[in-house]
Order: sequence, then C-alpha cells, then structure tokens
Amino acid sequence: MDWDDLRYFLELSRTLKLRATSKRLGVSSTTIGRKITRLEKSLNTILFERTRSGVQLTENGRQLLTYAEAIERQASSASIDMAGTGVEPQGVVRLSMPEGFGTWVIVPMVRDFVEVHPAIRLDIVSSGDFLSPSKREADIALMLDCPKGGNVTVQKLLDYSLYFYASEHFIEQFGAPDAVEHLSQFPVISYIPDLVPVPQQKLLEEVLPDSRPALRCSSINAQAFLVRNSSGIGILPRFVGDQMDGLQPVLADRVCLKRSIWLVVHRDIRSMPRVDLVIKWLRSSVHSGQMLFSEYPQRTPTEVEQARR
Repeated sequence: MDWDDLRYFLELSRTLKLRATSKRLGVSSTTIGRKITRLEKSLNTILFERTRSGVQLTENGRQLLTYAEAIERQASSASIDMAGTGVEPQGVVRLSMPEGFGTWVIVPMVRDFVEVHPAIRLDIVSSGDFLSPSKREADIALMLDCPKGGNVTVQKLLDYSLYFYASEHFIEQFGAPDAVEHLSQFPVISYIPDLVPVPQQKLLEEVLPDSRPALRCSSINAQAFLVRNSSGIGILPRFVGDQMDGLQPVLADRVCLKRSIWLVVHRDIRSMPRVDLVIKWLRSSVHSGQMLFSEYPQRTPTEVEQARR
C-alpha cells in the first residue's frame, strides 16, 4: 500500500466528490481515480461506491479511513516533534455551522485566522442543513441540537438570546405591539415548519403556538432582510438583529428565547493540530463577541411604562 495513494483516499473520503478533490489537490479527476483504483487493488477491496451526487465510502472504506486518519495524525505529530514548535499545522478543515451564526459571527473573523495560519485551508459550510462529524461529513460542526450518540466529542460553545425585531421605519409607520397577544395584529415573519431541520428552530411556535405568519422563509438571513425592509416583525438572534442597521428589538421585556450552539468533533481527529487550532479560534471568536449573545438588561416595570410613553 502506497502512502501517496492513501493521501488521495483521505481527501476523497472528506469531500466525496471527484471534482472537489481534484481542486483541493491540484490534479485531474483521472489521476485521483487511478490512485484509488491502485489502492483498491492492493487491498483487494472496494473502497467507494458511485452515487448520483458523488461517491460514498463502503464499509471497508470507512474501516480504512480510521487507519488512514491515525497515520495522518502520527505523521503530523512527528513533523512537529522533530522540527520543533515552529512548524505550522497545515491541511484542510471542513467546518459546518448554522447559516446566521456563520454569516454574522464567524465569517467576519476568518480573515484574521487565515492571516495567522495561511497553511490551514477552511471549508466553511454555512447553511440550514447541518453536516455530521459522526458520518465524516465535516471535521467540526457547530450544531443547535446536541448529539446524543456517535464517536464524537461534544461541548457547549455558547448560549445566545433571540428577540422579536422590527425596522425603525416599520415602527414609525405601523407602531409596535405592547403585548405578546397583540402580535396577531401585525405581519409576522417566521420559518417554514416542514423545512426546519431541528426543533430548536421552531421559534414562533414557542411564543404563539397558533400563529399564522404573514411570511415564511427557510433562511434566517432572508428573514432578517425581510424585517429590515419593513415586511413585518421577526424573531432574530441578538447577534443578527443588533448588527443589522435600522432594526430595533420589540417586546424585549416580555419575550427572550434561549438557544445553545454545540461544538462537535469526531474523536479520531480531535487531537490533530490543525483541528485544535480551529477550535481555539472558534472559542476566541465567541469570547470577543460575547455581548451579542447575552440577554438585554431587564428593565423595571416603571422603566417599561416610561418607554411606552
């Protein structure tokens, strides 16, 4: 078994797409196919099955992946130990995260990370669909739903708060509700229930179980822009609503929803230097934006009444 073939196998097992792997490695898809075929012949087994969307690891392929990643970890550790602490970890780290959190918290910090660690390439998957480290779909995943099983390590990254928001123009034109039960008098923006991937995104149902939103959207970013464009009132994380110009919290003294983001990593790669560096960067990014995740200071009944006047 040739280590160079194993390196191609590792990359393909992480992308599961020949075209994406060829871009990462800077070689043709034909070269990758030849390397994988040679590896399969040397092991007398099939490692990948072709699908419409790319390839999938076979059972033997998943077993080989465990050994290949262990070899990769050992090689990385040996390089650092032999060359000293001046050796920069390198390679690709695929990072999956919620769309809103990725757009408004992590992506603005990426440039700083890349400048300090140019040898580490980040694949950022920021969408409503969460990739699974347990299934080797991502190296690190930031998830709203805490995994209950799988060969992964899990730790809470942060708690954050969500509030109703409306645009200043909307409030000037239509006013704002002064009680939760008055929300039904205003157009409300929310998620599409059957397209919500995790229960933690069922926000409006928690406040108004029988509500009928005027606008529904599968994207939290699209919801935020609908709110800013005065299309209605919507529930947004504070790290979105407070950073978007022209928005004001509504009913902040009455409604505050709490959610958590969990940092999930497959156990087999947790100790890899490049993965560890990305995890440390994520923690520091969260720490630097702590105010955007907290609750608004609670006001006294007198202060609330004065604000309404």
